[in-house]
Amino acid sequence: MPYGDRPVKIAVFIDNDNIEINMKSEPLEKLSMDIGWERFKIWLSSYGDMAFIFVFAPEDKIRTDGKYFYKQGFIPVSCPIIINEEERRKRDSEDMELLLKEGKDREFDPLQLVPTINTTDEIMIKTAQELIPIISRITHVCIASGDEDFLPIAKMAKKNGKKIMIMISDYKSPSKELLLQASIGPNGKKMIHLFDPIKE
Repeated sequence: MPYGDRPVKIAVFIDNDNIEINMKSEPLEKLSMDIGWERFKIWLSSYGDMAFIFVFAPEDKIRTDGKYFYKQGFIPVSCPIIINEEERRKRDSEDMELLLKEGKDREFDPLQLVPTINTTDEIMIKTAQELIPIISRITHVCIASGDEDFLPIAKMAKKNGKKIMIMISDYKSPSKELLLQASIGPNGKKMIHLFDPIKE
């Protein structure tokens, strides 16, 4: 399908955590990620060709599912989970105050998790902002997430003359501001797709 005098080329950026987390309300036996991704790709191809599909996920997810993502035709991007030093120092300080106050009777939780920062959003935004302006053949940008954090991608893509497509995993949690960024497609409707992994 042409975009003006050019063929449609779609750059896709998937926030894997956002898609999977919002699916947890459905019983596992009713779900098939293969079906969901296949329907998503069919929706994309109804508008044009996919230039590339990046999927962003934490390191442990990429380690376990990297081959699966490649099988789907995605380019997996590993996003490290880093220690939140500020929160850790704050927690350590609070623990020390309690220790001094309660003495040897202070109870410690050895299983208390170290505060961390998931860098997925940050890396997805940075990657998109670096690639979109320099790849002139891209006509459309698809953001696969309902997270408002990705507004900078949509706004920057529009500034560079790209049409915006959005894929969400439910209608309850997505950012209204992000959905408003979706462009109007050839059928006169906003280009928004609901991820559908439900088995028939």
